[in-house]
Amino acid sequence: MVRAFVALEVPLLANLVAPSSEGGSAVHLTLRFLGEVEGSVLDTVRRELERELANVPAVRFTLAGFDAFPSRERPRVVFRGVDLGRDALIALAGRVESAVTRCGVAPEGRPFVPHVTVLRVRSPAHAARARALLAAPGTEPAVEVDAREVLLVRSELTRSGPVHTPLARFPLAGTPPGDP
Repeated sequence: MVRAFVALEVPLLANLVAPSSEGGSAVHLTLRFLGEVEGSVLDTVRRELERELANVPAVRFTLAGFDAFPSRERPRVVFRGVDLGRDALIALAGRVESAVTRCGVAPEGRPFVPHVTVLRVRSPAHAARARALLAAPGTEPAVEVDAREVLLVRSELTRSGPVHTPLARFPLAGTPPGDP
């Protein structure tokens, strides 16, 4: 069994994530969490994503502001939401959903909300940081992201945090709208 997800890589920028967020050289915008899947299912998912995403155009989107799941009053996850490009990301996630459900992965039970997680609240210090981020909306500058490929990623949970390893890359067609 392999724990996996489908995502867009977002370059780690100083103004994208909160200082107490998880480390690494990049963060991601998850298009579809797959959970624990058999290796044979993962191989089928890889083939279906390759076919489904072959002619999908690259996407440009903007991350702006902070919000929280399940709510701003009781945050467990603080994230940067998507402003411009939201509809394109929802359409891309829909294509990914179609591909993975054709492979026998159970359909997602909730609507897709494009976002990049910046902080998981796991301690009183995280809770204080979450309150600070959510109390000052609009203070962080927006971040423009050009998504030119979709990744199929293995996620291994370790004591020091998750380790993400790309298993496959699916280039998107062309350049994002607005490029010269």
